[in-house]
Amino acid sequence: MLPELHAVRRRLNEDASVRLVRVRGLARLSAWFAFGYVFSDVARYTIEIDQQGELWRTDAAASALAIVESGRENVAGGDPSTVAVGISVTGFLEDDVRRHLETNPAAGNLLFLRPDRPLGRECLTSAGDVVAFARGTKERMRAFAREHGAARVLLFYFGPLSGACFLGHQMNAVAREIQVMEDQQPGYAPSFLLA
Repeated sequence: MLPELHAVRRRLNEDASVRLVRVRGLARLSAWFAFGYVFSDVARYTIEIDQQGELWRTDAAASALAIVESGRENVAGGDPSTVAVGISVTGFLEDDVRRHLETNPAAGNLLFLRPDRPLGRECLTSAGDVVAFARGTKERMRAFAREHGAARVLLFYFGPLSGACFLGHQMNAVAREIQVMEDQQPGYAPSFLLA
């Protein structure tokens, strides 16, 4: 799917006036990360997304929502050049990520992040909340990767599609590679590699 998204972006780039991309539909969360990543903020795109009947845009003013750490851990036997980041919004994913990394120690260090609000379907209630979520999460991820000298981030996410898309839209200068992990219920598998 990434080659197809890049081809669409190349066609849109032929007309420099096209900078608003409206997207609708349902897809796996990893596909929303990839879409946001290809039509990124640094490429000067604005994305408008349908989130449960409301149109939310990536250029909305950020709300006061903050991102907080809910834990840091070392992963026994994990790759020290890779860090894992688990992001909880709709519900907690911490136990599932720990179980995955116990049997697949692909990262040396693990960080858990979440908004400073109760988790659930009503955690992010506006485009401004999702903009603040994406920017705050990106900054925390980048700082964690730099702290550990990591070239790769494994990204685990439990939240709405708008959060995945908006975070992908901000995903530059975090690490050389970001491996989006897809929930397989049970377990995780690598999905899109954002590099």
